[in-house]
Amino acid sequence: FNDVGAGIDAVNKMLIERGLSPIPGVERYREIFDFPIEDYYRGLGFDDERVLDDFWRAGKPILCTAADDAHGILPDDERCDAFGGWVWIAARSLDYKDVIKALENGDFYASAGPVIKSLMIEDDTVCIEFSDAEVANIITSGRRTAFVRAKAGESINEARFPLKESDGFFRVTVTDKKGKKAYTQFYQI
Repeated sequence: FNDVGAGIDAVNKMLIERGLSPIPGVERYREIFDFPIEDYYRGLGFDDERVLDDFWRAGKPILCTAADDAHGILPDDERCDAFGGWVWIAARSLDYKDVIKALENGDFYASAGPVIKSLMIEDDTVCIEFSDAEVANIITSGRRTAFVRAKAGESINEARFPLKESDGFFRVTVTDKKGKKAYTQFYQI
């Protein structure tokens, strides 16, 4: 089964819905297709984070997940796309029932590298701790954003973001020095 045509059709539908130019055919697809797959989607004009936010703003809450698109290419091959994204779950145990329950409840975060160690709200302030990172930013339903950035040559491991009553919901993204990101779920205020 050759899935190239089906892949182009699916991507073109999403491109058109977002007012972006569709892929005109297989020849152009083969010119622009790239690994890691996120580079291909970014090259087309997709912004993964904006899509997440738009769903929530439209009243259609979705969970933020990460996965890779492994095709059995070995890690020493430059085309390897394994280990590109995963979810960290907060399950009572690693038993099947507990893992599935955590996934269904959204008790996880998505990552391509950074580790989120804790996230709490204290005195109307989001407090988040994480592994070495370059920047942490908060995004709210009202499109308000704020960020904490490391000084040149340094890392940060925590951030605090005051909340406003009008924020509605928020999520936090943590980006490390390699540009790898971790995404919290959305939290309703």
